[in-house]
Amino acid sequence: MERRTTIIIASVAVVIILLGSLGFYLLFIHDWEPLYPLNISDKDLIELGSTDDGMEKVVLAHNQFAFELYMELARNSTENIVFSPFSIYIALSMVCEGAQGGTWEELKEALHFIDDNQTRKGSFAAVQNDLNDRKGRVEVSLANKLWSQEGMTVKDDFAGNVNDYYFADIESKDISGDPEGSRQEINDWVEEQTRGKIKDLLPPDALDPSTVMAIVNAIYFSGEWETAFDKDDTRDGTFYTLDNGTVSVPMMYLDPEDLRETVEFPEYMDNEVHALELTYKGRSLSMLLMLPMDGEHWDPATPEKIFDLEKSMSAERLQGINQGLEPAEMPLSLPKWEFETEFPLEEKLGDLGIVKAFDPVEADLSGIIDDASLFIGEGYHKAYIKVDEKGTTAAAATAFTADCGAAMSFDADRPFMYVIQDRETGLILFMGRVMDPSK
Repeated sequence: MERRTTIIIASVAVVIILLGSLGFYLLFIHDWEPLYPLNISDKDLIELGSTDDGMEKVVLAHNQFAFELYMELARNSTENIVFSPFSIYIALSMVCEGAQGGTWEELKEALHFIDDNQTRKGSFAAVQNDLNDRKGRVEVSLANKLWSQEGMTVKDDFAGNVNDYYFADIESKDISGDPEGSRQEINDWVEEQTRGKIKDLLPPDALDPSTVMAIVNAIYFSGEWETAFDKDDTRDGTFYTLDNGTVSVPMMYLDPEDLRETVEFPEYMDNEVHALELTYKGRSLSMLLMLPMDGEHWDPATPEKIFDLEKSMSAERLQGINQGLEPAEMPLSLPKWEFETEFPLEEKLGDLGIVKAFDPVEADLSGIIDDASLFIGEGYHKAYIKVDEKGTTAAAATAFTADCGAAMSFDADRPFMYVIQDRETGLILFMGRVMDPSK
């Protein structure tokens, strides 16, 4: 009997030790943490009219707009780029809820809206809900807010649409009576929503006595790499710039052979692009790096191939790359970078065909208020990104003011494109290019 009791006690002790060892392994060796919903908002949007096909078309429409706007930003430019097409698309979509006639038609075409408006709204709401519920280990914050002139009556349909389909609230404020105070309040709200990364979105004099509304979006992202870079491995490396130039920049290195376990990076390569996906913890979101190729190789003397890659990209092209990703083991080098960009939107959106909304005479935003003279005064966008050994932090904000009246390795050592995307739908949250990480 005593022997049996001793065996039972010993067996229980072994189980406890094994469970304790497993917990220690998961916690300290694998940095284990539970997945959790992103919770970009505490409310659910109405998905009336949503379909699976509609959701897919909405993502493709958004991503096509993203690439078209990217090309406008890249045109005749050799600068670094970061922006959030998702932020701009949401803000413009809210404007669309009050657009009528030719203004609506221009916006619909530029944003690649599907014909069934209810399916479009419901499906876009479903995409946002889907992202809201996505489980991961990153932080994504999305906020929309409208400020309307005190005493001005916003139409019920417009107010209901922006609330039901865009997580948006409307606040009444005497904008025209206190434009500078209103500007500061909006800028403070954006700074708070983006954890201090986006400051002074609206420049001085952005609001004036003729301003009666501001439509604002803010988005913030922070994620740690699933496989982090070791800071001790970071060292100065060569980055090839245009005109056969080079700069020395801090370059991060990651070699699967040096790690304690096998790490495979999803990879895609053809004669035009070599793509590598770096996942963030939880594997719900990722950064897709895209290096230009010249056939089956790359010549350091031709970094201008980035321009060919940009011209070849589209929503469908990105979808094909994502679908073609295959696990592969290879060394990786990636520069650290941190920069922000800002630009007015009227000219860039005008090049995409959005003209009437900015025209005091042609604009028809009568779905917002009864005053037929309402038009967009200006659009503002500012974005920030930081990439280092630990992961990525990115933030962006958009505001529209409405007035009356190689070898088998992946070395990111030349200009490249990048997108931060939802891995399941392919929805682009941020995108840009790195032309010179030393700037």
